[in-house]
Amino acid sequence: MFLLITILGVILFLNGNKFLGLTVFLFLLTDGFQLVPEPIMLFGLNIYGKDYALIFSLSILLSYLITQQIVFPYKSIVFVALVVFIIFLFIAAVVDLSAFNPSLAGFLLIFRVNLFLLTYFWLAKVDKPLFERLFKFVLIITVVQSVLCLMQIPTGIRLLTNGGISNFDELGFHWIRYTNIPYFILPCLFILLMNRQLKIPNKNLITILFLITLLFTLTRTLILGLIITVVVSVFLGLFKTQKKVVFWIGVMFILTLPVIGARLMTSGEDVAAAAAAETVEQGSNMTFAYRIFHMTERYLYISAETKMKLFGVGFIHERDFPKETFLLGHKDKNNLSTQLEQDDISWSNLFLRYGILGTSLYLLVYFAFCIWFFKNRSFSVGSAALMFLIMSLVLTFASGRFSQADFFLLPMFFYFYIRQIHVSQP
Repeated sequence: MFLLITILGVILFLNGNKFLGLTVFLFLLTDGFQLVPEPIMLFGLNIYGKDYALIFSLSILLSYLITQQIVFPYKSIVFVALVVFIIFLFIAAVVDLSAFNPSLAGFLLIFRVNLFLLTYFWLAKVDKPLFERLFKFVLIITVVQSVLCLMQIPTGIRLLTNGGISNFDELGFHWIRYTNIPYFILPCLFILLMNRQLKIPNKNLITILFLITLLFTLTRTLILGLIITVVVSVFLGLFKTQKKVVFWIGVMFILTLPVIGARLMTSGEDVAAAAAAETVEQGSNMTFAYRIFHMTERYLYISAETKMKLFGVGFIHERDFPKETFLLGHKDKNNLSTQLEQDDISWSNLFLRYGILGTSLYLLVYFAFCIWFFKNRSFSVGSAALMFLIMSLVLTFASGRFSQADFFLLPMFFYFYIRQIHVSQP
């Protein structure tokens, strides 16, 4: 069924209905806007929604190549950084397949996410009105998702896919924590905060809804990330005319401080517990410290050989990697640690897959976007995009999303929209 939806989306896009085509693309990328359970998404072909989205992207790229419609916006630091990293990926793939990877199928399964970077070469064909129409649609979806996300707390029923569930019980507070926040909530929030001219019904209420949704996850890195992002944005001069916004964000933090404070106070306990322990294992009292040790173990491993310093372990599949190489990792049903893929911290994944050199080039792409958005901060969307990237960097210590190349899709949407604004100006 989802393959048919993908094919339909490609046909719609190529036949001029780019809005519906891109809507299908985002639907697939987010597993049906986080409304389609994984068993349903995997039914039949056993393919994830992100894979269908990749099929969509590569189909559009191939069609544009055949019809010679590809546009190369090369006069940009972003283009240079992307090309450099794509060249690195090609070299790393050749090295991996020629000498290290025992399985072609395993290589393709791991390498495929990097192909999302090629979306850059056809997204330039999307015009400004379409980006704006797509944002309004995504905003509506995100509002619905945020309401569902909050409804999970009193009902105890999982209403969105992705994320985790855990109990929080500190200083007399009992809370069921759902961390499956809406996929687009951060970019939508920052756009609403930074664009005072944006005419959206109930704009302030929607902004408050998004903030409450984020705060009520009681995710320490997410809460601290919001604080850090606002503070850094103030220092960068992004809030020149939004002083009231900063004030009301501060008020919201103060009002929710009793619960949030109880959650944040456990951070010090985690680090102290890990420092006092002779061995470090994944557990409820070692979340942040566990991730740091997890990253350190992987970094030290790749630092032992020149090949791994340059290219990491490559794109080897978990099943082909030697068991019990690492002490830390999520435990499977046989009580063995997951060696490679995990969702708790991006840096472990980056160091393992790309090595020190590859990780540096990956960050080159990230900072290229940051620099470009900072230069275009006079546009409210440029400021919002920069805030999203600042927040994403903080979240690398709580999520693996940053380490997946499809992370750069959202910055690409921001980037090409701003380029369209430049084109449309007299």
